[in-house]
Amino acid sequence: MERCLHSPSSVAAAAPGAEVDFLLNWRPARTAVIAGGPEKTLGTPTLPESDSNQDDRKRREANALDQEIRRQAELPISLEGGGLQAAVGRSRQSGKETMVAFSARNNSDAVIELLPPEMELTMEQPGRKHRLVSDPLPVVAYRMSRGRLESGERTDGVVVFERPASKAAEAGLQLRLAPADRANHPVILAVPFIPSVSEGTHE
Repeated sequence: MERCLHSPSSVAAAAPGAEVDFLLNWRPARTAVIAGGPEKTLGTPTLPESDSNQDDRKRREANALDQEIRRQAELPISLEGGGLQAAVGRSRQSGKETMVAFSARNNSDAVIELLPPEMELTMEQPGRKHRLVSDPLPVVAYRMSRGRLESGERTDGVVVFERPASKAAEAGLQLRLAPADRANHPVILAVPFIPSVSEGTHE
């Protein structure tokens, strides 16, 4: 059997009926060239905080709240009036946040369910005497020893909020505590704008 080696051009010229056992493609190989751009230097990637670090931070924050509540619970409070009574304890600064301790007591015969505490920045409205306008402040965290108060029971708690960096002379801070069945009639407590304990102070 005659074996022939043909190029693509010779195939067309082969005699009709000629037997071809195999065909080699002699086309030159094509090379793809990708032009490289300017070299980039990558900075050190920021690694996300690990779950263990997050858990440690949350435990430290929870311990700080618990310690402040225990301290507040040891203090005697003198409250007057009926229904829900409340008083503010010390305030403590931590960075841009402020922690305020408080106590409340049910001086009624009915059970009181407390709503989460709220913080507000108040300011006198220009041109109107004794007319206050208020804006809510972000509450970062809060904790109470109990949220349901039987008659005569006391609860102690803390609220952590973002304190404004500065204030006008007529501005003030307020803590609002309200029973669930009387949300529109809260107990309003004045909070010092400057915390009584600064960051890094151990007491």
